[in-house]
Amino acid sequence: MFVKRKTFDACFHQLTSCRHLLSANQESLGQLRSAAEVGGGIYKRILECREMAEGVRRMTTPGSDQRRLLDHLVYMDGWLLQLANALPLSGHTRQILQAVLNGDVAGIYEGEHWLGAVMEQQIELQERVRIAGGKT
Repeated sequence: MFVKRKTFDACFHQLTSCRHLLSANQESLGQLRSAAEVGGGIYKRILECREMAEGVRRMTTPGSDQRRLLDHLVYMDGWLLQLANALPLSGHTRQILQAVLNGDVAGIYEGEHWLGAVMEQQIELQERVRIAGGKT
């Protein structure tokens, strides 16, 4: 089968473009993965959000500032869980992962705006761990 030079050049340029995109995405993914593993990993950050929320709930009197801060913390918790669900499970974070999965999100953030999203991400993470056979 013969291919016209014009068709060959077009395919070659598309392939080159795809290689550049893949290379850029591979580099970004590598940076994201390494950043997620620094300082105890992403699950440690989730636990820190939850600890901070519990501290805020204990220390301050109920009011709009407390509610706003808790809303921000629950948003960050959900965002980190979503990121954790997108990254591969790693073995060295097993204890922290179990602490995240065992955490009572509803009790920590009760009634906050982003709570539904956090609970959805927590359930998705539990399902991923169950499918993986608990082997992280």
